[in-house]
Amino acid sequence: MTNSLIILARSNYPLGQLASAAEVSGEDYEFGLGWRMFVTQSDIPGSLPEIAKAVFKETGYPAVVGFANDDPGYLGIVFCEKGKTDLTYVTGVAEAKADGFVGPKFKHHPMSAIGAAVGWSKKAGLNSSYDALKAAANRSGGPGAPGMDLLLTWLVGLGIPQCDDVDPYWNEIGEAAIAQRQAFWRPDVEVRINL
Repeated sequence: MTNSLIILARSNYPLGQLASAAEVSGEDYEFGLGWRMFVTQSDIPGSLPEIAKAVFKETGYPAVVGFANDDPGYLGIVFCEKGKTDLTYVTGVAEAKADGFVGPKFKHHPMSAIGAAVGWSKKAGLNSSYDALKAAANRSGGPGAPGMDLLLTWLVGLGIPQCDDVDPYWNEIGEAAIAQRQAFWRPDVEVRINL
């Protein structure tokens, strides 16, 4: 099982250099217009909302903090803007409940998640895609739907630069999905697939 903590924010420097991430190793990704993401498989002290608030305080920009689980496949995310966080939204609720990430009575409200994402995106100066956010909020988790791939659909919907080539309705299972996933997360690795 692979668990990843994700920090997404606009920053003048790699997010792995944040005070909250200083004690862990991970991978930094750079999108356009100063948007960056840091992914670590290590624990960072604090809850997702606490980490999101710390990132906002340090960068001065809206942030998204998430927790991705590759098996059984779910994603929990928190939007932070002006130091305030929204509730945690989960893609793959049944899997997140089974894994203990959320309690058994947790309710996922896709329309609420979409509304929070649209508001966050606007305040972050991005152009969100309602259709892509709808695809992200309604996507199921489970085997064959790694959490980082679920995150990719949210990035498209939020309007993160250089993510608009990804089809938010892509099927995360199969060779074509593997090619798309590797092309996005590892652009320096050549992928050859016979379809």
